[in-house]
Amino acid sequence: MLMLEDQDLDNLLSQSCITSLREEHYDPILPPALKAKRTILCFQTDEYVHEKSVVEIKAEIEKENAWTKNRVDYVKKFNSKKGKCIIKIQFTSAEVAEKATTSGLLSFTYSIPYHQIQQEQYHPTRTCLRLSLRIMIV
Repeated sequence: MLMLEDQDLDNLLSQSCITSLREEHYDPILPPALKAKRTILCFQTDEYVHEKSVVEIKAEIEKENAWTKNRVDYVKKFNSKKGKCIIKIQFTSAEVAEKATTSGLLSFTYSIPYHQIQQEQYHPTRTCLRLSLRIMIV
């Protein structure tokens, strides 16, 4: 199915539609570009927040930020090469992710300011299989 607008795809893959598909044991996969629009990275988060489980972080973000209520899809946490704490949050819509980048987030009485939050970027790549085929033939 070809979608010309992100909004069309957003409507098709709305939370109610995704929930219905999951009830029927189908797991919809978002296109990488749309997934990136719905995802933010929180840099230099406090150790106290980073030590909590992803379930606790998700619940706390939804509790402390009313506009994220039931709109956090998943949370991942990891460390950068320099040892800085990073939290990756995917929301159910791009609008919520954009709001987080402009207003910041609260979590466990700590503030994650907007300048430490960045929306994930997607860079499309084209793969050339010509060289791969030559290697397999030889």
